[in-house]
Amino acid sequence: MQETQYRHSYSLRSQLTVLVLLCLLPAVLALGLLAMRYQQYQHSTLSEQSQQSARLLQSTIEGEVQQARQLLTALSIHPALQQDELAPIRAQAARLLLPGSPISQLLVQDRSGRPVLRLGAPLAAEISPEATLHRLAPLFAGAPQRVSAINLQGQNLLAVDLAVPGSASPRYVLSAIFHADWLGKTLRELQLAPEQHVSVYDADGNLLATGGAARLIWNQSSEASLRSLLHQRQTAIATAETSAHSSYLVAINHPPQALTSVALATPQHLPAHGMLADLAALGTGTALVLLAVAALAGWCSIRLWRSMLALRDAAQALAAGQPYTLDSMGFLEAGQIAHAIQSLQGNLRRHQARLESQVAERTAQLEKNRSQLETLYATAPVGLSYVDAELRYVRLNEFLAALNRQPVVAHLGRHVADMIADADLRREVLADYRSVLETGQPAVNLPRSGHPETSPDQLRHWVISYYPQFGSDGRIVGITGLMLDVTEQKRIEAELRQSRQLLRSVVDNMPAMIFLKRLPDLRYEMFNRYGAQLYERADSDELIGLSDADFVGAAAARSLPPPTASYLMRRPTPWWKLPKNPCAIAPARRAT
Repeated sequence: MQETQYRHSYSLRSQLTVLVLLCLLPAVLALGLLAMRYQQYQHSTLSEQSQQSARLLQSTIEGEVQQARQLLTALSIHPALQQDELAPIRAQAARLLLPGSPISQLLVQDRSGRPVLRLGAPLAAEISPEATLHRLAPLFAGAPQRVSAINLQGQNLLAVDLAVPGSASPRYVLSAIFHADWLGKTLRELQLAPEQHVSVYDADGNLLATGGAARLIWNQSSEASLRSLLHQRQTAIATAETSAHSSYLVAINHPPQALTSVALATPQHLPAHGMLADLAALGTGTALVLLAVAALAGWCSIRLWRSMLALRDAAQALAAGQPYTLDSMGFLEAGQIAHAIQSLQGNLRRHQARLESQVAERTAQLEKNRSQLETLYATAPVGLSYVDAELRYVRLNEFLAALNRQPVVAHLGRHVADMIADADLRREVLADYRSVLETGQPAVNLPRSGHPETSPDQLRHWVISYYPQFGSDGRIVGITGLMLDVTEQKRIEAELRQSRQLLRSVVDNMPAMIFLKRLPDLRYEMFNRYGAQLYERADSDELIGLSDADFVGAAAARSLPPPTASYLMRRPTPWWKLPKNPCAIAPARRAT
C-alpha cells in the first residue's frame, strides 16, 4: 500500500529545486524588510550620535570659554591693574597665555573702548573703538561678564569679556579673543563629519561662531522653531529644513548655567551612502549563498536519490532483524523518511513551544523586576544611588538628586565629589567609598551629618549604607548606596533625653520617696534621691535592682501583702528610728 501511495511522487531533485525557489521569495522579502529596519536603526543611531556629539562639543567649547574666563579673572584681581600699571599685567598675561591655547589675543580696554594693552598674535584688521564700545556696552552697564562675537572682515571671532570693577563704573574691560580657526580645529579633533554644521550661541541665543560645512539658511518655520528651542535654554533635538529643501537633524545642547550653547546640524541623508553600500554587499552575498545552496541541493539530490533505496532496505531489515541487500527501488523511501522527519519535527515543536514559554516567563519576570526597581527608585523615601568603580554616578533617584538641587541627568557620569557641596560630608563619603573598594565588605548604618544644598543653613543627619557589587572576575564593578534621613529622629531623641532629664530632676528634688518596681520580680527600677536619703544611701543607683527581701529578709518579704500594701522600710538601727509608715502607697485602682 505504501509503494502504491508514493509511486507517483515527485523526485527528490525536483522537490529540492522547488524548495529553493520557494525559499528565494521569502529571502527577497526578508531582505527588503531588513533594509527598512536598517534604515530605521540608522535614523535612531543618527539621533543618538548627534546628541552625544553636541553634548561633547558643547562641553569642549564651554571648557575653553571657562578657561578663558578664569584667565581674565586672574588678571582682573591683579593689584597693578587698579593702579594703572600695565607692565606687571603684561608679564602676568604672558605667563598665563600658554602655547597651544585657543586664545589669539588678550586686550585691556579703557572706558573709551581703546585698547591700552595688547598681548598675543595680531589680528587680521584693527577693531574700531565704536564697535568695541557697542560690543562692551552691557559690561559698562553693569554686567560682570559675557561672551560676544567680533565681526572682522566678514568672519566672527569669539571673545570672552570681563569687567574690572571701578569706583562707579568698570575701570577696564578684559577681552580674550579666540583664534579664527579654533572652532574648525575643535571639530577636527572631535572627528565630526565634513557634512555637519555647527553653530555656537551665547546664553541669549545670539550667534557667536559657525564651523563645519557651509552655513545653512533655514526656511521660515524651521528658523522660528530653532529660535524657540534656543530661547528655552534646554537640550533638544529637532528636524529642520533649509531653503533649498534639504532636511537636517539639529541637536541643541544648552546645559544650565552655561555661557554657550551648541546647535549641531547633521544631514539626514548622511547614513544613506553607507546604508546603500551595506545593502548592496548584503544582497550580493545573499544571492551568492542562494546560488550555492541551489547547486549544492541539486548535487545532493542525486546522491540522496541513489542512496535512499539502500537506506530504506537497511532500516527495514534492521527493524526486522533480517539480513538485507542494497538493491535499487522506487522513491517510496523518501516518503517514509519524510514521515519520520514529521514525527521528529512534532517533537521539536513541542520542545520549542515549551522553551518559548519558559523564555516568555523569564522575560516577564525580568520585566517585573525591572519595573519594581524603577518603582523603588521613583517612590522610595530614601536616597538610592549606584556608582561605578571610579565613583561616577550610574543611577540615582530623585530623592538623592534633590538634596544637591540638581536633576538626575546632571549627576550621571559625574564623580561623587563633584556633587557634594559640604566639604566635611564629601570627605567622609569619599572615605566610606574607598573603604568599601579596598575591603570589598559592605559598610552599613554609618551615621553622617552635613549641610545639603537644599538647606545649607540647617544641619541634617543621615544613616548611610554601602553595598559592593562584584563582576564575574571577582572585582568590584559598582557600589549601591542607601541614605536614610534621620534628622527628625535625632530631634525627637534629643527632646526625649531632655524630657527624661527634666523628669529625673523633678523626681529627685521632690520631698517624698518615689520609686518604681518592675514586673514580675518587683525589683526597684527607679528610686529618687529623697528615698535614697531615707535609706541612708549616698546614691539612689545603689538601690536599683534590689527587692524587699534585700531589706527585710526573704521570709518577711513573702508575708507581705500584694504591692498595694504599705511599703516596709529598712530595719531600724540602734541609733536611728524610722517613723512608722513614712510613705504609704495608695491602693491601686482598676482602670476603667
